[in-house]
Amino acid sequence: LHTLTAHSLPIAQITPRRDAPVVVSVAADGAANVWDVARGVRVASGHCASYLCAADFSVDGNQLVVAGGVGTLAWLSAARGTCLREVAPGVLSG
Repeated sequence: LHTLTAHSLPIAQITPRRDAPVVVSVAADGAANVWDVARGVRVASGHCASYLCAADFSVDGNQLVVAGGVGTLAWLSAARGTCLREVAPGVLSG
């Protein structure tokens, strides 16, 4: 059992990767942290929005999609945590 510490504000969601012992945690501090749960270590960290409330891995596990509390969507590299693309609120509306 490991305690995963890194967020400075409350965690909003923890999502497991379907094919590996890895999870992503997102929090009110705007950080998305990728954890190797077998070793209990953070393997990547990214920051796009000021507040993150949800996250999931892409089908291949290489990217994360994260949602911000103000309607922002962002895609991050799961391996490095770098922000690949960010979409502002209202851009995807029909």
